Amino acid sequence: MCQDRKVNFVEASEFEAVQQALAAEQERAASLMALVRQLAWTTPRGDDWRPSYRALQAKARALLAALDAQSREAARPPATERLPP
Repeated sequence: MCQDRKVNFVEASEFEAVQQALAAEQERAASLMALVRQLAWTTPRGDDWRPSYRALQAKARALLAALDAQSREAARPPATERLPP
Protein backbone atom coordinates (compact mmCIF):
# COMPACT_ATOMS: atom_id res chain seq x y z
CA MET A 1 0.00 0.00 0.00
CA CYS A 2 1.40 3.41 -0.96
CA GLN A 3 1.35 6.33 1.40
CA ASP A 4 1.90 9.98 0.69
CA ARG A 5 3.48 11.52 3.79
CA LYS A 6 5.13 14.85 4.32
CA VAL A 7 8.71 14.55 5.57
CA ASN A 8 11.31 17.08 6.60
CA PHE A 9 14.95 16.78 5.63
CA VAL A 10 17.94 18.32 7.34
CA GLU A 11 21.21 19.19 5.66
CA ALA A 12 24.06 16.95 6.82
CA SER A 13 26.19 19.97 7.74
CA GLU A 14 23.38 21.38 9.89
CA PHE A 15 22.92 18.01 11.60
CA GLU A 16 26.66 17.78 12.32
CA ALA A 17 26.68 21.31 13.74
CA VAL A 18 23.83 20.44 16.08
CA GLN A 19 25.58 17.22 17.09
CA GLN A 20 28.75 19.18 17.90
CA ALA A 21 26.78 21.75 19.91
CA LEU A 22 25.06 18.96 21.82
CA ALA A 23 28.40 17.30 22.62
CA ALA A 24 29.79 20.64 23.84
CA GLU A 25 26.77 21.20 26.10
CA GLN A 26 27.03 17.66 27.47
CA GLU A 27 30.70 18.32 28.27
CA ARG A 28 29.76 21.58 30.00
CA ALA A 29 27.09 19.81 32.03
CA ALA A 30 29.53 17.07 33.04
CA SER A 31 32.06 19.69 34.22
CA LEU A 32 29.43 21.44 36.31
CA MET A 33 28.14 18.15 37.69
CA ALA A 34 31.66 17.21 38.82
CA LEU A 35 31.95 20.48 40.72
CA VAL A 36 28.49 20.11 42.28
CA ARG A 37 29.27 16.49 43.22
CA GLN A 38 32.49 17.58 44.92
CA LEU A 39 30.64 20.33 46.79
CA ALA A 40 27.86 17.95 47.83
CA TRP A 41 30.19 15.25 49.16
CA THR A 42 32.88 17.40 50.82
CA THR A 43 32.65 17.48 54.59
CA PRO A 44 34.56 20.26 56.35
CA ARG A 45 36.32 19.31 59.58
CA GLY A 46 36.05 21.66 62.53
CA ASP A 47 37.46 25.11 61.88
CA ASP A 48 39.28 23.92 58.74
CA TRP A 49 36.36 24.70 56.45
CA ARG A 50 37.69 28.03 55.18
CA PRO A 51 40.57 26.67 53.07
CA SER A 52 38.28 24.03 51.54
CA TYR A 53 35.62 26.63 50.82
CA ARG A 54 38.16 28.97 49.22
CA ALA A 55 39.56 26.10 47.10
CA LEU A 56 36.05 25.20 45.91
CA GLN A 57 35.38 28.86 45.14
CA ALA A 58 38.58 29.09 43.10
CA LYS A 59 37.74 25.89 41.23
CA ALA A 60 34.19 27.13 40.52
CA ARG A 61 35.45 30.50 39.29
CA ALA A 62 38.03 28.86 37.01
CA LEU A 63 35.41 26.49 35.62
CA LEU A 64 32.95 29.31 35.00
CA ALA A 65 35.63 31.40 33.29
CA ALA A 66 36.55 28.46 31.03
CA LEU A 67 32.91 27.76 30.20
CA ASP A 68 32.28 31.46 29.47
CA ALA A 69 35.29 31.54 27.15
CA GLN A 70 34.02 28.41 25.36
CA SER A 71 30.58 29.97 24.97
CA ARG A 72 32.04 33.16 23.50
CA GLU A 73 34.20 31.16 21.10
CA ALA A 74 31.26 29.00 20.05
CA ALA A 75 29.15 32.11 19.39
CA ARG A 76 31.75 33.57 17.02
CA PRO A 77 31.13 32.87 13.35
CA PRO A 78 33.72 30.69 11.61
CA ALA A 79 36.72 32.55 10.15
CA THR A 80 35.43 32.02 6.62
CA GLU A 81 32.22 33.89 7.48
CA ARG A 82 33.83 36.83 9.29
CA LEU A 83 33.99 40.12 7.52
CA PRO A 84 37.35 41.85 7.24
CA PRO A 85 37.86 44.84 9.60
